[in-house]
Amino acid sequence: MHGRTRRGFLGLGVGVATALAGCLGDSAGPGGTGTPTPNDGTGATDTPDRGNSAASLAFNGADRLHRVDAPFPQHDGEDHYLALLTESDHAAAFPTERFQSGDASAFLGETDFSRAAVVVVHDRWSSSVPDLELRDVAVEGSTVSLTSEYPGEGGTDDVTTDTMLVRVRTDGASPTAAEATIHPQYGGSIHLSTEDEDVTATVGD
Repeated sequence: MHGRTRRGFLGLGVGVATALAGCLGDSAGPGGTGTPTPNDGTGATDTPDRGNSAASLAFNGADRLHRVDAPFPQHDGEDHYLALLTESDHAAAFPTERFQSGDASAFLGETDFSRAAVVVVHDRWSSSVPDLELRDVAVEGSTVSLTSEYPGEGGTDDVTTDTMLVRVRTDGASPTAAEATIHPQYGGSIHLSTEDEDVTATVGD
């Protein structure tokens, strides 16, 4: 058991020097199939954003993810992992068995990569409640930018992992980078980018 819990880790706000489907309408987002369910860790949910239809899936308990020997953009920091999958070959190369979740594997398998990309955001030191929630996502030039947060004011004392998959419509474009901003429960933010191995962290009041 690692000494850090989300309560302690996010309370301090430091020590982070390195952390969509089918048809439109009643679909779970672009590029896949199925009906969205509430984002309770077991299903995908549609997410309003800056003009780009998206779906997300959040869950905990995955094996800790690290850099994969595959040709897609990745960030592998001390506490967080970030990846951008833009081709079916990328999804095939991703170690989905480490998700420990059939829903997560299906989320990737349902994605039509001619229309969408998937961003993987992974927090290696977290608690099982609450899960990450997607707040905003957009394709800006060649970069997929998203914002997520841990809702509420407190977590549990267990230590596990939090993972969020975000499927975002690309309209045929092929993004080459991803960036993610995570807002902890106790203020501040953590910024990750596949173009930079450093992590930018701000501490809340």
